[in-house]
Amino acid sequence: MSFRFALIAVAALVLGSWQNVRAEDPPAASQPAAQPVDYHKLKEIMPDKLGGQPRGKVEGQKVSAGAMVISNAKAEYAPKESADNAPHLDVEIVDYVATPAMAAGAAAWQNIQIDNESDTGWEKTTKVAGNPAMESYKNDARQGEATVFVASRFIVTLKTEKLSSDDFKKAVEELPLAKLAELK
Repeated sequence: MSFRFALIAVAALVLGSWQNVRAEDPPAASQPAAQPVDYHKLKEIMPDKLGGQPRGKVEGQKVSAGAMVISNAKAEYAPKESADNAPHLDVEIVDYVATPAMAAGAAAWQNIQIDNESDTGWEKTTKVAGNPAMESYKNDARQGEATVFVASRFIVTLKTEKLSSDDFKKAVEELPLAKLAELK
């Protein structure tokens, strides 16, 4: 399990313990917990190619801690023969349906507008296929990162290295967001 994923799981436990309970609320046991999409399905929707690069390693997992359940999948895209200047893309999809407060916290940027550009790069909030997104790009390093909040439950993160700004933007548009939104 990645450190980032473990940190998110711990944060969800903490956030979950801060929920207010009112007398008129039904007992928690009587409310069925939403379950995340099976990580195998998340792995299956990863495209064969992204940013012109073939898919390599794909992995997935489900993490449970009490009522909190999160599933995720990751895929790497790079040429089969690695070279120093070869593009590299990493995609991660996390399903936060069982922890909506955590999803809202992880995508809090969707409530603000950012449009920042300099000689070194840019950062902005935007929409990708109708979904709230945050994108950033560093010119000198040729590195990009996009985070997209899909169907109020999935957070998709794309990290790229050695791609031009235009190719980074194209790769963001190639993400399987419509397929992801259809998963239940």
